[in-house]
Amino acid sequence: MAYAERDPEGQTSVATFRQGLQKLGWTEGSNIRITTRWTDPGDVEATQQFAKELVALQPDLILSHTTPTIFVCPSKG
Repeated sequence: MAYAERDPEGQTSVATFRQGLQKLGWTEGSNIRITTRWTDPGDVEATQQFAKELVALQPDLILSHTTPTIFVCPSKG
């Protein structure tokens, strides 16, 4: 998330996303795991580190909130 963790808009976005998934039958802790990383917008170094951490978890899917966070994600190969 390209929001500081304390940002109300970011918190609302994540809560809305989780609620939408739950309505579709995806229950966190049961059939889905959601791992969120928060970084202040423009903190490229933190964003790169978080991207590496998430890729190392080998998830089935990485969802990015903004275009800048997509461009710092490391490749798997």
